[in-house]
Amino acid sequence: MNITYREPGAGNGGMFSIKREKRRHLNHSESMSAPPPAKRARPPALDAVVSTIAARGLGEPCGLFALADGFLLACAGHSIRVLPPSGILQMPFFTFAGHNTSSGNQDRLGADARFNSPQGITVDPAGNMVVVDRSNEALRLVSKAGAVSTLAGGGAAAFLDGQGAAARFNSPGSVVVTANGDYVMTDILNHALRVVTPGGAVRTLAGNGEPGLVNGQGEHARFNMPGGLALDVDGSLLVTEWGNHTVRRVTMEGAVSTVAGNGQQGYADGEGEAARFNHPTAVVVDKEGTILVADKDNNRLCRITGRHVTTLAGNSEAGTADGAGPGARFTKPFRLALDERGRLLVAEVGRVDTLRVVEASLAPPPWMGPVAAVEAVPDEEKKAALAALQDYGKLVGAPELADVVLLVEGERFPAHRNVLAARSEYFRGLLLSGMQEGSGQQEISLEEVSAGAFRVVLRYLYTAAVPAWEDLQGRAVLELEVLKAADLFQAEGLLKHCLEGFREGLTVHTVVEQLVWTHTRGPAEARDIATEFFVANVRSIQVRVYFREGWDLHVCVCVCVCVRMSPGRVRVQMVFFSRVLGSVIR
Repeated sequence: MNITYREPGAGNGGMFSIKREKRRHLNHSESMSAPPPAKRARPPALDAVVSTIAARGLGEPCGLFALADGFLLACAGHSIRVLPPSGILQMPFFTFAGHNTSSGNQDRLGADARFNSPQGITVDPAGNMVVVDRSNEALRLVSKAGAVSTLAGGGAAAFLDGQGAAARFNSPGSVVVTANGDYVMTDILNHALRVVTPGGAVRTLAGNGEPGLVNGQGEHARFNMPGGLALDVDGSLLVTEWGNHTVRRVTMEGAVSTVAGNGQQGYADGEGEAARFNHPTAVVVDKEGTILVADKDNNRLCRITGRHVTTLAGNSEAGTADGAGPGARFTKPFRLALDERGRLLVAEVGRVDTLRVVEASLAPPPWMGPVAAVEAVPDEEKKAALAALQDYGKLVGAPELADVVLLVEGERFPAHRNVLAARSEYFRGLLLSGMQEGSGQQEISLEEVSAGAFRVVLRYLYTAAVPAWEDLQGRAVLELEVLKAADLFQAEGLLKHCLEGFREGLTVHTVVEQLVWTHTRGPAEARDIATEFFVANVRSIQVRVYFREGWDLHVCVCVCVCVRMSPGRVRVQMVFFSRVLGSVIR
């Protein structure tokens, strides 16, 4: 991308023009060339790409929720499981509370607590996990430290509003947190939506215990086995109904309307009531308002925009095949979650230790909980992950076992597909694409990375080892190249390490040069760090800018010296500089 400044002239007050370079296409030759890696690139909106990942220790999940800091929470068996950030392909899920095979109803700490088929999970603003304990007919809370308590319900199945343990539910299913901090649950066999305050007071929002398909207000509305639940961007609730084969909308005042479906079981894309579902079980919404539905017995995922329903991926044929759109196969998709990258995570009935990942140009959800909702990973899980990495590390010295060769600047790097796919989502996508066709040891050319930087990335993928900054002293160019490569190849731990070093190395003498680099070549995280440093130290930085038509950003920002500047002078010069950076600095 080139940015140029046009001098003011007749009819204009000066402007920037942006020229975006066209993406290069894949070269399907014998020695193939990988497309330029793009960490945040997404497939076209109509081309959902489905892949499968092994999720060790997950079991068969009945509830999923992704946190903003990368943790993934799951209800599985009779326990609450947690997957650490960037760990889907690296570290197994660990049990945070409860026991996988031992059911019960005990408020204790961690593994001493007991659940009975927990179904739904979310996180509240205080960082508590909020768990629907279906067979215990209760709503439970799990603190950051793993302490379990019962907020409401816990007795025999019934339909009764009230305070805490006096309230009664009948097979509660899903839960969300509203804007005011209340919890809303689907009460499946009571055919109702229930509201629980943080203090444990329970009331009925809509429905009255009788099944039916009636829109209306509060107790006058009717549901038929409402199961999935999501909070829309406008604060209303979206509900999937198992018995009515519909998606309904409920305001926080209790007004119920139908989004799609009309009570008839079947399959059809279409507008509103013309659409058909077959036991829809889960729903999520991204922050742009796109609604995603798991249409379980149609083996499909559906997208709803407004009230228009289209098939996102899958078709009526059940299966496990990965692919794009209708070429993918699902086996009764049952639970959904959107992660911090906008990837749709799908759990299927009967599939253990497995998740499907759908890339479909989606945004993250509106609510992902507070940062640090989960405390440290247990030591035994860290040891298990390190042991796995040590096994990978043994392969570094075994090029004869390599099944792929990566070509970087003419240098050959023997590697192993399984290790690359397990440690890097970029390589997983690359090796699962059509590029892996053929037999024998494959050669793939990688562009936009230096051999020196790639050597560091490859070592990290095999051993999790990060370079000591003293080893890179005097090699500033390599530091930046490693930072860029870690971002491109999605080596998350290495990227975090490099960003810390980048932050520590910024000075008032180098920040402008680093801003230019991050704006044109570096990752967004580095640009944010450099911009933050610039703003914090603006009085010690002088930027003189000279304009000439056709000059790009490197020429526009040409002088950086330490001086003491007046507030007025800072303001005038920073107006231009903020336009260069594409950010507002006040």
